[in-house]
Amino acid sequence: MVNNEQKMFHKNLLCFVFLVLLLLGSSESLLTAVATPSQLNIGLSNSLDVRCYYQPSNGSPSALVSLIIGRSNNGTAFDDLASVNVFSGQKVFTTEGVTATSAINNNGESYLNLHWDFPGEFASGNYECSAQGPDDVGHNLVITNTTSVSYSKPDQDVLLVKIREMDALLKRLQDTISELRNNNSAEDIRLATSIYNVEQCCIANTKKTDDILLLDNVRDNTYRALLWNLQPQFISYNLNNRYLISKGIFQSVQDAEKLCNAFNSHLVEINSPEEYNLVSSWLQNTTDINYVYTGVTKVGDQWMYRHSNRPVDYFNWADSEPKTGAENDCMFMEVSMNWQMTSYKCASPSPIHALCEVE
Repeated sequence: MVNNEQKMFHKNLLCFVFLVLLLLGSSESLLTAVATPSQLNIGLSNSLDVRCYYQPSNGSPSALVSLIIGRSNNGTAFDDLASVNVFSGQKVFTTEGVTATSAINNNGESYLNLHWDFPGEFASGNYECSAQGPDDVGHNLVITNTTSVSYSKPDQDVLLVKIREMDALLKRLQDTISELRNNNSAEDIRLATSIYNVEQCCIANTKKTDDILLLDNVRDNTYRALLWNLQPQFISYNLNNRYLISKGIFQSVQDAEKLCNAFNSHLVEINSPEEYNLVSSWLQNTTDINYVYTGVTKVGDQWMYRHSNRPVDYFNWADSEPKTGAENDCMFMEVSMNWQMTSYKCASPSPIHALCEVE
């Protein structure tokens, strides 16, 4: 009798253990936690993403209610960083400057993703992803999975390599722009600025050390001095806009616009008397500049802003302007007209500076 009871107990125990293992195995397949990268190089790693994926299957909650990501440092309890649930949507509980994206989809994959730019040591640790919802009976189910993020600090040799890479990049850019200044080619300037923007992205992950920041500032100032007129940059504190005058000169509005676009700006669009007064006052203090392109052209009988693609809502024409004739289809500002607006051909025989606006 005792032997039969022992056998029955062992049999039930084995079934229970098998069921637990089955549930654990299915939980791992239901919920995935991934950290990219899994190791941070402090000061050089430019991003960190911790992502929680949930895919419903047999044994999972019948309806997903929430996803939560928490972090534990040095073996402490997990602190919630962010969550998403079907009732109140997405919430972020940390003040680390993290960006969260999420979705709950009970007919497919649900996720919660946390993103850091240039993460520090604080972002290392163990991360727990938990999914919660009712089973078919109504009991609450919680399944979890974890991932971890470690960190290391770059040594002096690594920093020196990064500095040498930036030094070599600066030298190449200086040589390229020096050649461009000799032939004054607007198209080549556009290509050089595009190369500059691409290569700048490639070394963005080095901007966390003092030495590299110093070299980065030297590079940017040198490049600006070569491409832009050395007049002080004008900042309108009321309108929150910044203006730049090119050092190079152009004979078509299209080439002038290409240079502005390469620096995430556009040819100036003056929208009000206040903006005109600020810009014209600034231009009156410049030297060796006689004409500037604006971002206004005539389409049919309508003067249009090129960047905004809408009718112009402010004019301050000089006397006898605008000129008649379909060929006078671009707006300029001219020193001889006290920097009032004038009209000429878009492909001008006179070399003209680009006046760019950064919003």
